[in-house]
Amino acid sequence: MVRTILQDGNSLSMTTVQKGQQGEVTTDLKYTLDGKPSTNTTATGESKSIARWDAGHIVIMTTRTVQGAELKQAETWDLSADGKTLTIESHLTLPQQGEFVVKQVFDKQ
Repeated sequence: MVRTILQDGNSLSMTTVQKGQQGEVTTDLKYTLDGKPSTNTTATGESKSIARWDAGHIVIMTTRTVQGAELKQAETWDLSADGKTLTIESHLTLPQQGEFVVKQVFDKQ
């Protein structure tokens, strides 16, 4: 997975390129960091998010419907002091599967 993130003031955009069984998939997401709602469309459908700064971290709250079930995701982004490592901790909630946490660590290229 390669993720390109651009932040300019209250604008945040993210392009993710991921290779898997279905080949290479590219996803583009855009947020505002002022707490206003953002809507993004991906291969799995539409998602609605609210992104904001919270104590030096970016927090993104997202809801989307996947295969008829509502998925809720709360992400906390933490950038290392040297700006070279981004850690994203995602708390996901699915009606049938319950809650789980996914932690991703990205190194700046």
